[in-house]
Amino acid sequence: MAELDKIIADITTTILDGVSDYEIAALSSLQGLFLQRIHNDRKTTSGMSLGQYRSIQYKKKRVDAGRQVDEKDLELYGNLRRSVKIGMSGGNNVMGFDNDMSRLIASGQENQIKEEVYTPSDSELQEMNDAYFRELDFRLNKF
Repeated sequence: MAELDKIIADITTTILDGVSDYEIAALSSLQGLFLQRIHNDRKTTSGMSLGQYRSIQYKKKRVDAGRQVDEKDLELYGNLRRSVKIGMSGGNNVMGFDNDMSRLIASGQENQIKEEVYTPSDSELQEMNDAYFRELDFRLNKF
Protein backbone atom coordinates (compact mmCIF):
# COMPACT_ATOMS: atom_id res chain seq x y z
CA MET A 1 0.00 0.00 0.00
CA ALA A 2 2.85 2.41 0.78
CA GLU A 3 4.27 1.82 -2.69
CA LEU A 4 0.91 2.65 -4.30
CA ASP A 5 0.64 5.81 -2.17
CA LYS A 6 4.10 6.87 -3.36
CA ILE A 7 3.16 6.29 -7.01
CA ILE A 8 -0.05 8.29 -6.57
CA ALA A 9 1.89 11.08 -4.84
CA ASP A 10 4.51 11.09 -7.64
CA ILE A 11 1.84 11.23 -10.34
CA THR A 12 0.00 14.02 -8.53
CA THR A 13 3.23 15.98 -8.16
CA THR A 14 4.05 15.46 -11.85
CA ILE A 15 0.63 16.72 -12.89
CA LEU A 16 0.59 19.75 -10.60
CA ASP A 17 4.23 20.77 -11.07
CA GLY A 18 3.94 20.55 -14.85
CA VAL A 19 0.85 22.68 -15.38
CA SER A 20 2.86 25.70 -16.52
CA ASP A 21 4.84 23.53 -18.93
CA TYR A 22 1.65 22.02 -20.35
CA GLU A 23 0.19 25.48 -20.82
CA ILE A 24 3.30 26.76 -22.58
CA ALA A 25 3.33 23.73 -24.89
CA ALA A 26 -0.35 24.33 -25.67
CA LEU A 27 0.13 28.06 -26.24
CA SER A 28 3.16 27.41 -28.47
CA SER A 29 1.04 25.12 -30.62
CA LEU A 30 -1.71 27.75 -30.76
CA GLN A 31 0.78 30.49 -31.63
CA GLY A 32 2.17 28.54 -34.57
CA LEU A 33 -1.25 27.74 -36.06
CA PHE A 34 -2.57 31.25 -35.36
CA LEU A 35 0.35 32.97 -37.10
CA GLN A 36 0.28 30.48 -39.98
CA ARG A 37 -3.41 31.21 -40.61
CA ILE A 38 -3.06 34.98 -40.45
CA HIS A 39 0.30 35.67 -42.04
CA ASN A 40 0.88 32.73 -44.37
CA ASP A 41 -2.60 31.54 -45.30
CA ARG A 42 -4.01 35.10 -45.10
CA LYS A 43 -7.28 34.00 -43.51
CA THR A 44 -9.67 35.39 -40.93
CA THR A 45 -10.80 33.40 -37.90
CA SER A 46 -13.72 32.05 -39.94
CA GLY A 47 -11.43 31.06 -42.83
CA MET A 48 -12.26 33.92 -45.20
CA SER A 49 -9.54 35.73 -47.15
CA LEU A 50 -8.11 38.89 -45.60
CA GLY A 51 -8.99 40.56 -48.89
CA GLN A 52 -7.09 43.13 -50.91
CA TYR A 53 -5.17 46.24 -50.00
CA ARG A 54 -7.40 49.27 -50.51
CA SER A 55 -5.14 52.26 -50.04
CA ILE A 56 -3.12 53.33 -53.08
CA GLN A 57 -0.60 55.06 -50.79
CA TYR A 58 -0.13 51.91 -48.71
CA LYS A 59 0.26 49.78 -51.84
CA LYS A 60 3.00 52.16 -52.99
CA LYS A 61 4.71 51.91 -49.61
CA ARG A 62 4.64 48.12 -49.88
CA VAL A 63 5.97 48.11 -53.44
CA ASP A 64 8.75 50.50 -52.42
CA ALA A 65 9.64 48.08 -49.61
CA GLY A 66 9.73 45.18 -52.08
CA ARG A 67 6.52 43.58 -50.83
CA GLN A 68 3.67 42.08 -52.85
CA VAL A 69 0.30 43.87 -53.17
CA ASP A 70 -1.87 41.21 -54.83
CA GLU A 71 -3.55 40.21 -51.57
CA LYS A 72 -3.39 41.42 -47.99
CA ASP A 73 -0.73 39.58 -45.99
CA LEU A 74 -0.18 41.88 -42.98
CA GLU A 75 3.60 41.52 -43.40
CA LEU A 76 5.22 44.82 -44.26
CA TYR A 77 8.18 44.58 -41.89
CA GLY A 78 7.19 41.54 -39.82
CA ASN A 79 6.62 43.55 -36.64
CA LEU A 80 3.00 42.48 -36.28
CA ARG A 81 3.87 38.78 -36.54
CA ARG A 82 6.81 39.10 -34.14
CA SER A 83 4.72 40.94 -31.57
CA VAL A 84 2.53 37.89 -30.86
CA LYS A 85 4.25 36.42 -27.81
CA ILE A 86 3.72 33.89 -25.10
CA GLY A 87 4.26 35.30 -21.63
CA MET A 88 2.81 35.87 -18.20
CA SER A 89 -0.06 38.18 -17.29
CA GLY A 90 -1.70 38.24 -13.90
CA GLY A 91 0.16 35.08 -12.93
CA ASN A 92 -1.16 33.17 -15.94
CA ASN A 93 0.50 31.95 -19.11
CA VAL A 94 -1.01 33.86 -22.04
CA MET A 95 -0.52 34.58 -25.73
CA GLY A 96 -1.00 38.09 -27.04
CA PHE A 97 0.55 41.21 -28.47
CA ASP A 98 3.52 42.61 -26.64
CA ASN A 99 2.87 46.24 -27.64
CA ASP A 100 -0.02 48.65 -28.04
CA MET A 101 0.79 49.53 -31.66
CA SER A 102 0.27 45.93 -32.77
CA ARG A 103 -3.03 45.80 -30.86
CA LEU A 104 -4.15 48.94 -32.68
CA ILE A 105 -3.11 47.58 -36.09
CA ALA A 106 -4.90 44.29 -35.42
CA SER A 107 -8.05 46.07 -34.29
CA GLY A 108 -7.91 48.37 -37.32
CA GLN A 109 -7.64 45.40 -39.68
CA GLU A 110 -10.64 43.72 -38.07
CA ASN A 111 -12.66 46.92 -38.26
CA GLN A 112 -11.68 47.43 -41.90
CA ILE A 113 -12.71 43.98 -43.10
CA LYS A 114 -15.54 43.51 -40.57
CA GLU A 115 -14.22 40.07 -39.62
CA GLU A 116 -12.36 38.62 -36.64
CA VAL A 117 -8.74 37.89 -37.48
CA TYR A 118 -6.90 37.86 -34.16
CA THR A 119 -9.31 35.56 -32.35
CA PRO A 120 -8.21 31.93 -32.39
CA SER A 121 -10.42 29.65 -34.47
CA ASP A 122 -12.21 26.63 -33.03
CA SER A 123 -9.73 24.28 -34.72
CA GLU A 124 -6.78 26.28 -33.32
CA LEU A 125 -8.28 26.09 -29.84
CA GLN A 126 -8.88 22.36 -30.23
CA GLU A 127 -5.25 21.84 -31.26
CA MET A 128 -4.15 23.91 -28.24
CA ASN A 129 -6.22 21.65 -26.01
CA ASP A 130 -4.81 18.54 -27.70
CA ALA A 131 -1.25 19.85 -27.28
CA TYR A 132 -1.86 20.37 -23.55
CA PHE A 133 -2.97 16.78 -23.12
CA ARG A 134 -0.20 15.39 -25.32
CA GLU A 135 2.34 17.07 -23.03
CA LEU A 136 0.56 15.78 -19.93
CA ASP A 137 0.38 12.28 -21.44
CA PHE A 138 4.10 12.42 -22.29
CA ARG A 139 4.94 13.22 -18.67
CA LEU A 140 2.64 10.55 -17.27
CA ASN A 141 3.99 7.87 -19.59
CA LYS A 142 7.22 8.01 -17.62
CA PHE A 143 5.50 6.05 -14.86
